[in-house]
Amino acid sequence: MGQALTVSTAGVTDDDNISPTNPTGTITGPVSYFWQVELVPASGIFSDIIIPTGLGDQFAIGSSYTPRTDEGGLALRVRAVYQDALGVLETVFSAPTAAVVDGTPGGTLTISDSTPTEGQPLTVDNQITDANGLDAVVFNYQWQQSQLGGGGAFSNIAGATDASFTPEQAQVNRQLRVVVNYIDNAGNLNSFTSPATIVTGDLIAPNGAPDTLNGTAGQDNISGGGGADILNGLDGADLLSGGTGNDVVNGGADNDLIHYAIGDGIDAVDGGLGLDVLNITDGNTASSLNVVYVAGALTLVAGGTVVNVESVAANLQGGTDTLSYAGTTEAVTVNLGAGTASGFASIAGIENAMGGSGNDTIMGSAGVTNSLNGGAGNDVFVVDDTADVVTEAAGGGTDEVRSLAASYTIANPNVENLTYIGTGNFTGTGNTAANVVTGGNGADVLSGAAGNDTVNGGIGADTLSGGTGNDTVSGGDGNDTINYALGDGVDTWDGGSGLDRVNVTGTAANNTLNVTYNGSVLTTVAGNTMVGVEQVVADLLGGSDTLIYTTTAAVTVNLGLGTASGFTRLVGIENVLGGSGNDTLVSAAGVVNSLNGAGGNDVYVVHEATDIVTEAAGGGTDEVRSVGASYTLLNANVENLTFIGAGSFTGTGNAGANVVTGGSGSDTLNGGLGNDTLFGNASNDTLNGDAGNDSLNGGTGADALNGGDGNDLLDGGSESDTLSGGAGNDTLLGGAGNDALNGGDGVDVINGGSNNDMLTGGLANDTFVFQAGFGIDRIIDFDANVAAGGQDLMDISALGITAANFAASVAIAVVNIDGVGPLDTLVTIGTNSIGVLGVNGAGANAIGQSDFILS
Repeated sequence: MGQALTVSTAGVTDDDNISPTNPTGTITGPVSYFWQVELVPASGIFSDIIIPTGLGDQFAIGSSYTPRTDEGGLALRVRAVYQDALGVLETVFSAPTAAVVDGTPGGTLTISDSTPTEGQPLTVDNQITDANGLDAVVFNYQWQQSQLGGGGAFSNIAGATDASFTPEQAQVNRQLRVVVNYIDNAGNLNSFTSPATIVTGDLIAPNGAPDTLNGTAGQDNISGGGGADILNGLDGADLLSGGTGNDVVNGGADNDLIHYAIGDGIDAVDGGLGLDVLNITDGNTASSLNVVYVAGALTLVAGGTVVNVESVAANLQGGTDTLSYAGTTEAVTVNLGAGTASGFASIAGIENAMGGSGNDTIMGSAGVTNSLNGGAGNDVFVVDDTADVVTEAAGGGTDEVRSLAASYTIANPNVENLTYIGTGNFTGTGNTAANVVTGGNGADVLSGAAGNDTVNGGIGADTLSGGTGNDTVSGGDGNDTINYALGDGVDTWDGGSGLDRVNVTGTAANNTLNVTYNGSVLTTVAGNTMVGVEQVVADLLGGSDTLIYTTTAAVTVNLGLGTASGFTRLVGIENVLGGSGNDTLVSAAGVVNSLNGAGGNDVYVVHEATDIVTEAAGGGTDEVRSVGASYTLLNANVENLTFIGAGSFTGTGNAGANVVTGGSGSDTLNGGLGNDTLFGNASNDTLNGDAGNDSLNGGTGADALNGGDGNDLLDGGSESDTLSGGAGNDTLLGGAGNDALNGGDGVDVINGGSNNDMLTGGLANDTFVFQAGFGIDRIIDFDANVAAGGQDLMDISALGITAANFAASVAIAVVNIDGVGPLDTLVTIGTNSIGVLGVNGAGANAIGQSDFILS
């Protein structure tokens, strides 16, 4: 469309036209051309084009035709009619064209800035399109200006014929446009005119004195320079800068850009109508930008008032710069990393921030050491780096640091809480205040430090410590470890889910660890309550340290193995005090331990003779089991002593009624005061009953039993034993073996048992007891003469001998048993005999039936 088409029959021949003068038969007569259109695309049916005119409809005829809009998208052809040499009218058709397209030039022609300012270069943005082609086309530009104030006829600007143009003072307050003319590849002359700009703004330069500078209706660029200036932008999107001095800057109508540099003065800024922007800049020095934020907007900037400004941007560039909301009572949010802050569209080049008295949220930037101060209120700080500094004044609210960094320590004593919001593992430490320290999903290491803290591990295998103070420590999910040092305070521990452990450590001094045990687990440790904790490990380090149980249940403590009821492991503990149950307390070899079972029937296993076992009066029936080669019961309230080691043992009781038991070696057992029971067991033992009514049992081996004072019972057991009753009315049992029994002082009962025994009654009236198979015994000092010093008796009642059969059963003869010395009396009962030495049968010194106890 819009492109003229032409047609010719120069290539058409007709045989009827051939003649000597026209050998090719070209068309020589007049030709009538009728332009046709294919009304239905691809139908092959063409119709003559009818053109409405003021004189009626007419055919589109002639050798040229310019397609109209109606033919857009349709093919054209030409019907040619001529008369040949024979006078016949002939009709021929041209080949169809392609579908008609719009050949009218299109696209856009615009100026680079529709709000021009004096001195600001402008360029033409030529986006013209032309279906007829633009190859090697030359565009001819002409810049034009309107009348003053805009509007009216446009006139050419002399010499402004390039694709770029810089307005001068002559163009101020005039609109601009550009006209372009060109000839397309089809030879058509085309013309485009750009949209007009607004009126050109004025460029007003500073002069250093206090000025009142007024703009135009255009986009003005006004700088106040030095002095207290008044800048009025009026209409147009103006660029305004008060410069140094305390200035008044009024943007007026439209979208103005107001510039302020820190240190320029205290300006009063009124953006006026439109969407106005205040840009704040600084050089490379350390600066502080103080603002006040009220109801969603900044009202004071660097001490100056700000109204009707829709957007504020600050770029303080180099130096360590601070943004301060110190005079603000509302909550503000500052994100130094994202470059956002309350009242600002954007901020940049700011490293430090200070909030106001509201509940502020202040965030640092990654890779930069930021200093963040929330002011008063309950503030939240988000830090990216371990070195970020968070500052709060005393009484400045309850504040929280949220860390994206892998580690952070609250250094300021007035910041209370620390929370990890990053990924991975975190190391967090509180301060001297009452902190809440919360981990994330990793294996965190958290410490409350001083103060009454709350430490929450969250998810993951965490290591937690409340530090000093009375703390609450929660492990959360995962296998957590809670560390506690004695003296840190009285804590509450909750291990949460998973396999959790408490580690208790002491100091180099003498420590005491108090625990409460419910029969299954520890419920308190060093005064700290505990739930959900599966393992407890204690290492009290140096000093002489003591573990004390409060419990009614039986506990078992083995200091050598480092095990104890309720504990997974014990280290560095030398002394133990059990509860009121039946406890088992085991010492460690090579260490002097002090063991106290408290109430209940307790068992102590000691390794060293110097181990101390202590019991209170009424503290049950207690037993010391010694692994060492000697032990003495020093405590008056411990009853029993048993050797469980290897080799020989020397064991000594106390003033109580003890049971002292030897082992498999040659032991020496001493009962001490009290009514004691001594068991020698295997090997050749020496048992000393000492004072009291004692019971001594030698067991196997050739034992020596000494009853000592009191009415004692001595049982030699098997093999050849030596029994001495000592003072008191004693009972001596030789048992098997060739024994030597001496009753000592007192009215004694002496029974040699089987085999050949040597029997001595000692002082007082003694009874010698004989049973079946008693062997060949000898009585050394039998007193058959009552008048001479008492009457000893021989008890043969167990043999079934009565007065009736005495003469037939018992043979009494005076003989010399040893073959030397004085005569003796030999009493024969069956195959067994009793040699009564020194009883010669003379006078009263003779054995008769009256010297026997019969059945």
